[in-house]
Amino acid sequence: MSQPLDDGTDLLAPIPAAGTGALVGYACVSTKGQILDRQIHALTQAGCIRIFADKKSGKNAEREEL
Repeated sequence: MSQPLDDGTDLLAPIPAAGTGALVGYACVSTKGQILDRQIHALTQAGCIRIFADKKSGKNAEREEL
């Protein structure tokens, strides 16, 4: 647990990133019969400027795009 400074500022408190504000998306399906189209469309509509996608089993954490 983080400790606040004397002025009450908590240096480990979560803060939003102050970068470009760009959104990045990740889409994943786990079987060959599934398609990514709906996920990619939803991420595009949400304003993602870059989308990573995988077609691998969810039980495997070693996914290239993740």
